[in-house]
Parts: sequence; structure tokens; C-alpha cells
Amino acid sequence: DVTDPANIIVQEPVYFKGSYISSRMVNGDLLLIYNYRVSGEVDFDKPETFVPIYGGKDELQPIPAEDIYCPVEEPTAARYTVIAKLDGKSLRVQDTAALLSYSDQVYVSQTAIYATYGCTQSVTEGETTTRTTTTEITGISYTGDNLYILGTATVDGSIKNQYSMDEYNGVLRVATSTNISIGQEFSNDYYSWMNVIDRKSNCNLYCVDLQTWEIASSVIAFAPEGEEVTSARFDGPKGYICTAEVIILSDPVYFFDLSNIHNITYKHTPVIDGYSSSLIQFGDYLLGIGLNENSFMPYIIVDNG
Repeated sequence: DVTDPANIIVQEPVYFKGSYISSRMVNGDLLLIYNYRVSGEVDFDKPETFVPIYGGKDELQPIPAEDIYCPVEEPTAARYTVIAKLDGKSLRVQDTAALLSYSDQVYVSQTAIYATYGCTQSVTEGETTTRTTTTEITGISYTGDNLYILGTATVDGSIKNQYSMDEYNGVLRVATSTNISIGQEFSNDYYSWMNVIDRKSNCNLYCVDLQTWEIASSVIAFAPEGEEVTSARFDGPKGYICTAEVIILSDPVYFFDLSNIHNITYKHTPVIDGYSSSLIQFGDYLLGIGLNENSFMPYIIVDNG
């Protein structure tokens, strides 16, 4: 309590085992988001050895079983993304939600938390295997008394960061980079590997209807082959995505008109030296900050729209 800076009062702390991702203060409540990875020896008679724990320093307890969710059909890792809702003054834990096998990017809107889980899908035909990256996105509502799961959607590709997701008018807009590896798989008694013959990558934009959690529309492979999403920014019905083949260090910035998601139109700038790792609204302009071949930080200003 820093109401009186000359007399700062420290409340009784609460402890969570894991690594911090993000936090928010919403209407007097504290939302804490963190990753928990199972480590050490697991004893299935002791949930605290494989389930996220919290509480007083010497009174840590596993989160309730009913707060653990598994959106993934086949979990691939003993890890969780955990959301805890605490009273902003007393730090009393009001509710928790743990997503098994999740531990990637997290985006927080005004009503929900969107956690992601990236994985690789493999399809083998004859001696050739094709591996494609996909991402599951699960929404968790935090506006009521309790946290609860809203739904899960799956998109092709990987999500760079939280700025590549945005909720607007009941739609979740998502920018992804698709990576495809084609080759032959081999294995021995110790490990498996893939002899890659060809790699492909491109960029996609998805619009997910948050009522049905189905993909309402999409723009697939809108960039030149070999490029990936380096930065994204959404502003109401507008979307800006910078793509680049990072090795070459040149990019265009794409502008998307998302006012009608069933009739998405887009255009792009000429090729710019370097690429933007961050896009920021700057009055009537878009400010891009990134790298060029000399590793300087160019400032790229593009007419808004």
C-alpha cells in the first residue's frame, strides 16, 4: 500500500511456483499469468509434484482439480499456462485456471485472456513426411466472479507475440507465420530426426468468430514465399502486418481493411530496406521500428491506410 509514500505498508504475500508472463489490474482485481513446468521427481500420490501450486510461503497447495483444463487432444508437455485472479487489496485468490501443455504467447483483451499452444502436425505419404506448424488458441473469461473457458480455435502457423492477436467486435484477428518442412524421417533406439529436403513459409491472417469459435474468414499466404510475420498492429477495423524474409532484411508492410471480415481487402508498401519488429500508431501515421542490414534502428513512417 503506497497511499502514503512515507509509510509504505507491505501486505502478506502470496506465492506462485512458476515463471512470470504478465499481469493486469482490472476493476480492483489482479490477474496474474504465468507458466508452470513440472520438474523434479513426480509422485502421483502427491499432486504438488505435478500440479501448479500457490499459497503462503510455507503453505503451498495444488490448485483445485476442477480448475485444470486440457484443450489439447494429445498433450505433449508437462507444463501449464496458469491464470490466477486475486483481490487487489487482500491478495486473496478468487479463482485459478491452468491449461495443460500450454506455454506460448498470451494476449489480454478487455474481457478475456487468450493463451496459445503451438505444435507440429506430421503427415507421411510413402517415404515423404510433411510437417506443418499449427497453433491452438483458448479464450478464458475473467470479467465475472470466476474464470471460465470460452472456447478453442486452431489456426495454421505460429504466432510471434501478443500483438499478433486482437479482439474486436466479437472477432479475434490473428496473424500467423506458416512453416512447412518436407523430408524423410529416421530414428534409432535413442532419438529420431528428419532429413529436410525442402522448406516453405508464408503469412496468414485469420478472423475467428468468438460466438462459434470457428474461422469466419482468412487471407492465406498473402506474402511472397519464404517470408514470415515480423510485427503486427491492429487498430479497430484496420490491421497492419510487416513481413520479411529475415535473412534478406527487406520487407513490405501490409494494410488490411477489416471493416467487413467477409470481404477483406489489403495493399502494401514498396519493399523497404530492413524490417519492422514493432509497429506503433503515431497520429495519422504508422511508425515502424526495426533493423536494416547495418543493424541500425530505422524509423519507417507509412501513410495510415
